[in-house]
Amino acid sequence: MIIMRTKGITLPVNSVIIIALAVMVLLILAVFFVKGTGNINKTELENAWTACCSTIQTVYHCNTNESAFKLSDINPGYDINSNGTAENCEQICKMKFGLIADHKKCVCACPGCCT
Repeated sequence: MIIMRTKGITLPVNSVIIIALAVMVLLILAVFFVKGTGNINKTELENAWTACCSTIQTVYHCNTNESAFKLSDINPGYDINSNGTAENCEQICKMKFGLIADHKKCVCACPGCCT
């Protein structure tokens, strides 16, 4: 008789343990996806793009000629995607506008350039 009572209790205990583990796995996955996909800080991206445009306007005078300078050489010092390395203006332009490293489009995206 005691064995039957124990069997009746073990099924719900096992179910509770399995449910608790499933909830923990779902929480871990949720944290992973939230941090993995939303890792770009929008404010940092805006600040970095402003710094890029400032350099493009003041140092390079909005020159759209790619032989004059490379966007990849301008580094405003922002680590937007939290990978431990500061992104250059070419990468920042890609993140902000989705442009495929088009020098002229990136330069023209700066306010006051290519008007």
